[in-house]
Amino acid sequence: KLYERSPAGVVEVIRGSEAVIESELAMLHDAKQGDFLDIVGGAGMNWVKLFGDRIPEWEALRKEKNIKLRYIGTEEDVHHNREESIIENESRAILGIGNIVNVSIRPESVSFNIYEPEIVTVRVKNESAVASQRALFEVLWNVAK
Repeated sequence: KLYERSPAGVVEVIRGSEAVIESELAMLHDAKQGDFLDIVGGAGMNWVKLFGDRIPEWEALRKEKNIKLRYIGTEEDVHHNREESIIENESRAILGIGNIVNVSIRPESVSFNIYEPEIVTVRVKNESAVASQRALFEVLWNVAK
């Protein structure tokens, strides 16, 4: 579903596993060379379970576009990212972040991935939203370990 009548920007709501996966892959296809993806996680292992055997496809697209990935999440997430994941990234942990909604910040949008009771992504395409979430990410990045 797409809401695009607001002067504040475009809001998309994507429901269900397949729709969310296809939307994420489309975002990578449409990304510009050298874009960024900053994620405030805590529910990162939910993403890993969601994508499952499609992770190599996602990573190949990310590498092809040379998209820089930074991740802030739980110690479990960061351990997985550093030791087990095939996805090249920089990861830092914040104690007590918990299993929160993942926030994905890209140059043109901010996405909120809500995993329970089922996967729903709310994507906001708004320059101010991106700027404010990116500023918050930088503050968290600087205090994360």
